[in-house]
Amino acid sequence: MAEKVLQDFKDNGFWIADPQPNGKILIKRTCISQQQYDAAIKELNKKGNNGLNK
Repeated sequence: MAEKVLQDFKDNGFWIADPQPNGKILIKRTCISQQQYDAAIKELNKKGNNGLNK
């Protein structure tokens, strides 16, 4: 399931709250890059079914 979430984050983006210098919050949809996606998948593959390192 975590892989599907990462895929959606890469393809469609998630809504992110971005604090601005003037104190306001900008809400925007942000995607992760292919490089970020690949790094996250690599980390996930190190984990066992319970989320701990193998």
